[in-house]
Amino acid sequence: MMMTACGGGAPASKEGTGDTAFNALVTEITEAMYKQSPSNATYLGVHKYDDQLEDLSATAVAAEVASAKAFRQKLDAIDPATLTVDARLDREFLQHQMDATVLQLDVVRGWEQNADLYTSTATNAVYLIMKRNFAPAAERLKLVIAREKQMPALLQQARANLKTPPKIFTEIAIEQVDGNQSFFAKDLPLAFAEVKDAALVAEFKKTNDAVIAALGDYKAWLRKDLLPKSTGSFALGADTYTKLLNATEMVDLSLDDLLAVAEQNRQKNEAALVETAKLIDPKKTVEQVLQ
Repeated sequence: MMMTACGGGAPASKEGTGDTAFNALVTEITEAMYKQSPSNATYLGVHKYDDQLEDLSATAVAAEVASAKAFRQKLDAIDPATLTVDARLDREFLQHQMDATVLQLDVVRGWEQNADLYTSTATNAVYLIMKRNFAPAAERLKLVIAREKQMPALLQQARANLKTPPKIFTEIAIEQVDGNQSFFAKDLPLAFAEVKDAALVAEFKKTNDAVIAALGDYKAWLRKDLLPKSTGSFALGADTYTKLLNATEMVDLSLDDLLAVAEQNRQKNEAALVETAKLIDPKKTVEQVLQ
């Protein structure tokens, strides 16, 4: 008692004192992520933004980059010693997540490179509503219509954003459009065939036909305008790739060390295959056994 009164006791632990503020920041971050990616929110079971579609305009991308940088600073400002173990791990994960967002949007810039990003975003946005019975079919069809109305604008954003992508990226996007159109023309109407509200069905046909037409126009634009300009490279470079590995996978090995690990694993797997082949048929080679 004497030591405590005189200030000689062990200092009180700060662990956990910062959890409340940290959890509030986590809520702010996740809410921002839901708004920026309504389809992902739907996927995660958050239905506040089911009538909205991703905004992939250059302005929206710049805002998301700025948001990620600001959240990174707020996460850095939190003293990890004030957090419980679980919160410390969550903080570290979110720091990497913010770094990954900045790298993907501001360095890799797939929104300027990948024409398929826009068509796959549109398709996935309604597929998620179609496949999950989280509300009556008529209610979900209204959400599909709401998202479909925004899809022609999304494809216009693609025209504004795509610069000189790698040729293979554009070729793949062209090949994918037919599948996207087939999904909207066949699968989506079939999924909502039970809806009997004539006015709602008519509105859906109108917006759905508009999306199918917009996809056709997009494919024509890809072939005529973008493909000739598709002279870029998909190579990220060692520095960017290393940073992405750290941000997305939390791997901090050098590329040389990572390659060495991969080679060690390859040799172990090869040795295991040899031993397995001997057990199966000692008279055959590994290649013969695997055929």
